[in-house]
Amino acid sequence: MREATRILAKEGLVILRPARSPIVAEPGYNEISDAIDVLLALERLAVSQACERATDQGLSETSKIHEDLTANYHVLDELDLFEQDMAFHSKIVEITGNRSLFATYKIYRERLWRIRFLAARQDKNRQKMLQEHGDIVVALKNRDPDAAVSATTVHLGKLGFDIKPLFLKQDSAEVPSKF
Repeated sequence: MREATRILAKEGLVILRPARSPIVAEPGYNEISDAIDVLLALERLAVSQACERATDQGLSETSKIHEDLTANYHVLDELDLFEQDMAFHSKIVEITGNRSLFATYKIYRERLWRIRFLAARQDKNRQKMLQEHGDIVVALKNRDPDAAVSATTVHLGKLGFDIKPLFLKQDSAEVPSKF
């Protein structure tokens, strides 16, 4: 239990307090927005490196994830859809062969998992996501790093803006009394 709590603290999900029970972390919008900026920089680096370093098999595996996501889009529930979306992004980082990049990416992916899921739940983003993933796949297959970075920026560049309403709702919600 202690090890699990330490892992959660390391990921920024709980706050350890001396001689007291840990509490759930509630990062504010600015902290999450800063983490999203880092994640976006990592994703841009990944697509750029994937264009240069990925094997044809790695690109094919990435494309297959996108094809499966497109084919099953209307039958997947929102959690399965989101997990396939994350698998697509993780695969791109993986096919770079850059283990340091993947390790750093994994930390930010896990830290932002919940907030990205909440942003992805918005129906307005679902169909657009498929088109944007397709643009990324085309750029990767063409081994065009500028197009891949541009497509990734279009796809993830508004994530910070998209999550802001979630924080406004949280801030305006009435805090229930503990009594």
